Amino acid sequence: MKILDFIFFDAGGGHRAAANALRQVMERQQRPFEIRMVNLQELLDSLDVFRKVTGVRLEDVYNLMLKKGWTLGGGSSRPACTC
Repeated sequence: MKILDFIFFDAGGGHRAAANALRQVMERQQRPFEIRMVNLQELLDSLDVFRKVTGVRLEDVYNLMLKKGWTLGGGSSRPACTC
């Protein structure tokens, strides 16, 4: 059986949900793959310089920024429509 890795990142929240939805559809359709869910942050933890310096994962910083609306195109940083 062929192996298919679905690589996701927990920054923002939608990546894991999309990977899980794809996996569920493929399992329902009985596709001939072994599907493995791969968390990119866990895979690259040893290379996360920000975490080594601060003790905080970069994805956690990004999620906090999203929550506070400090990212471009998200939350309160999104400009109002002038239509």
